[in-house]
Amino acid sequence: MLLAMLLACPEEKEETAPPLGMILKNDDQLYVGVAQVDITPAITETYFDANGNNEFDGCLTDPTGTRGGCNGESFDDTNGDGRFDAIWIAGYQSKRAAQDVHDPLTATAVVMSLNGEYVAFVGIDVIGVLENRVRDAQDALEAKGFDRDRVIVSSSHAHSSADSAGIWGPDEVTSGANPEFVASLTAAIEDTIEMAASEMEPVSPKVGVAQLTAPEFNGEPFGGINPDPSIEGGLNDIRDPIITAGDIFTLAFDGKNGRVATIVSASGHPEVTDSDHSSLSADYPGVIRDWIDT
Repeated sequence: MLLAMLLACPEEKEETAPPLGMILKNDDQLYVGVAQVDITPAITETYFDANGNNEFDGCLTDPTGTRGGCNGESFDDTNGDGRFDAIWIAGYQSKRAAQDVHDPLTATAVVMSLNGEYVAFVGIDVIGVLENRVRDAQDALEAKGFDRDRVIVSSSHAHSSADSAGIWGPDEVTSGANPEFVASLTAAIEDTIEMAASEMEPVSPKVGVAQLTAPEFNGEPFGGINPDPSIEGGLNDIRDPIITAGDIFTLAFDGKNGRVATIVSASGHPEVTDSDHSSLSADYPGVIRDWIDT
């Protein structure tokens, strides 16, 4: 019995590879991967804006717009189902059907790891991502070994994006969320995290902050010269209490071949483009990304 015990080999534990091809090392080195996918929905049907108000005032079931109360606003019934299959814009009033794309909507993921710990951040150009969409992506990633509690999803709240919440449809009782578009958000979260995790590399981080406190930004009550007295830190807070949020925070990650990723945190409602148009847009978050990329 003693001989058998001495000869028995201890059970070896099989080492498992990091999920999604991530780099998880205990070497005090920060690793970062980044990925982006285009989530812009295809606009297949547009309409004739008879009164030029950037709202669809026609009838959802009259492609010709000639029926009583349809205001002469016809639409292109490209699939022949007799119904206006619009992409509704998520902002301001209802009835804003997208006619074209000003700039693309995207989902971007940054995956970071340090000494075996990791986290994934995903930013999406939509008004909001409903919890069930995020949960479905977490389920899919968890099945591949990625800790669901390490997934952080944030929407830019762009008011010229496609409606992802169902609030801005053709009227007050009809959802404006296109089923295919909102379903694609789950895949976008999963795909960007997977791609970013597989592209990780060692980086050196940098931190930056800027304050919008120049005189041209602030209103006179706050020591500036902006003609709008309610402006503070470059922002117009229209609801009490007025909160100062004029700081812009950045995290930059540099690899051996240059900049790998930049994370920007800035307050401000993404509605710079206003409502007098019918184009999909990521609003100023998209401009910030384009400027950084160039």
